[in-house]
Order: sequence, then structure tokens, then C-alpha cells
Amino acid sequence: MKTLFKIFIFLTVFVVGSSAKAQSGLVIFRENNEGTGKTIKQLTDSPATYDLTQVGGNDEIRSVVLVNVRVGAVISVFNDNTGSSGHAYTVITVKSSGQFTLGGFEGSWEDGNLKVDYRPFGNDRELDGKVSFIRIE
Repeated sequence: MKTLFKIFIFLTVFVVGSSAKAQSGLVIFRENNEGTGKTIKQLTDSPATYDLTQVGGNDEIRSVVLVNVRVGAVISVFNDNTGSSGHAYTVITVKSSGQFTLGGFEGSWEDGNLKVDYRPFGNDRELDGKVSFIRIE
């Protein structure tokens, strides 16, 4: 009986502990500025790369809504389908968990929740509506 009880306790801790893990955060890319318009891509905050010329949504994204994205996540959007820094790009670093809207990609700023670093490249300054590649780290 003690053995059965120990197995029950172990399984309870294992199953409850597994389901108690944090859910993946959502990274919701929208077609209009200020997080409005239709959803173009909805991704998790798991590390990955997306070439939008291959998976759809190329040159359609203008803003992003972050929902419970893990602290420390870095989301980069590029005006180049290879993720090259030889074109305009923006790096978003998540500093706290919650729901935040980044209304556009063409500006740098920082607050207690996000750090946004916009990097125009020469005459290539457009990023809103020109996103071709997404990297989530």
C-alpha cells in the first residue's frame, strides 16, 4: 500500500508539475499599425525563423501584439527575406511579461516592458508593411 501511495504522489507531482509550466507566449503580427487589422501571422515565442516569402505574409505586417511573451525573448523583423542586417530591421527585446502592442517598427524606444531598436540601413528605411523575415530568439 505504501508503494502504491508513493507512486500516486510521484505521478501527481509529475503530472501537475508538467501542466503548471508556463504556456508559450503569443507573437501576433497585424496588417495595420497600432496592432489593428487582420492577423497576418500568429506565432509562439519559441525560438524559430520565418521567411515570409515562403510561408506567406510577405510585405503585409505593420505592427505586433505580444501576449505573455517570455522575459528575455528577442524578436527581430527584417526588410530582407534572409534576415540580413544589410536592410532595415528592428530588434524587440521583451523586459516583462504581459500584453503589449508595438504600433510600428520604424522607431527606437525603451520602457519597463520592451526595448525597441530600429536600424535603418542607408536609404532602406521602410519596415512597416515591408517585413519579409522574422527571427524569434
